[in-house]
Amino acid sequence: MFTRLDTALESGDAAVIKTVVDSVVDIAKSSPIADMGDLSQVRAALDDPDHVWEL
Repeated sequence: MFTRLDTALESGDAAVIKTVVDSVVDIAKSSPIADMGDLSQVRAALDDPDHVWEL
């Protein structure tokens, strides 16, 4: 998608830019990482060598 966005930006095609950006946003909203909430808590967990990740 980002390749298409780059191409649309280079050509100035506003309709394609909007479509691609909307698609990226839709994917981000439905992504499992969207439910992570406060990213500072995620960062703290990543920095904690004793943190146990349950998948």
